[in-house]
Amino acid sequence: MALIHVPQPAGQQAVLSGVDDLAPDNAWAVGESFSGSGQNGLTLIEHWNGTAWSIVPSPSPAVGAGGDSNVLTSISGTGSDDLWAAGSENNENTATLSVLLEHWDGTAWTVATSPTPMFASQIATAITAISPDDVWVVGEQFTDSMRTLAAHWDGTAWSIVRTPDLSSAGTPQNQLTGVSAAGPTMSGRRVSPTTWTNTTWTCVHPALERHDVAAGQSAEHGLRWEPAQRHRRAVGDRRLDSGPDPGERRGAPHHHRAVNGSAWKIVASPDPGSLGNWS
Repeated sequence: MALIHVPQPAGQQAVLSGVDDLAPDNAWAVGESFSGSGQNGLTLIEHWNGTAWSIVPSPSPAVGAGGDSNVLTSISGTGSDDLWAAGSENNENTATLSVLLEHWDGTAWTVATSPTPMFASQIATAITAISPDDVWVVGEQFTDSMRTLAAHWDGTAWSIVRTPDLSSAGTPQNQLTGVSAAGPTMSGRRVSPTTWTNTTWTCVHPALERHDVAAGQSAEHGLRWEPAQRHRRAVGDRRLDSGPDPGERRGAPHHHRAVNGSAWKIVASPDPGSLGNWS
């Protein structure tokens, strides 16, 4: 496999966080670009035409104040003229951290009205487009603690959909970090996974972390549904709390056999963390 050049805005650092492959000559990647100070972040969207990657103009609604930032973390679409990108927008003037949603209609990217209320703090970490009038976003919101977040597009508008979390059980952090289009089913930290029943979101198996190593923490950051095999796979990492480096991370993928709904289990995987500690 050869390395392929990916452009970045002149004079800026750049990070790509999400990708969607529609066809061999039609792929999209999203992220952000920023100055060396890491502030005034701008959205970054790039397109693959089968030969090369190129930057596609994308709006950044929060600009002006020193702490403003615009970040895209994920992208999903149903076709070449219907894609959604999701992330977050920090607007210092309105004192609001809101879910940022942008849509591609085949010609240009535009900003959709965010479902985030004024003065709230919400971010999107994953998105899946099932159809032009059925799109889901998941993430987290910050109140007295970190709580789960989900929003839905019905073809007309985005709206927040109530999700369960374990804050009342003394768990300070609840995050949703992945969503699958076949179901759909979400995965995240603490509430992992959560399932949509066409009416409400419910916890399938709370506190998945207890299946990990007792001396560490774990977090699931992605989910894949394999309908032919009736399997679900979630991947992420765990942070060791003991040893020479308390901050060392190790790979921790999980595998779920949905055919009988029995349990999550750890599947062996390479551990790059053993090659050295993170700095």
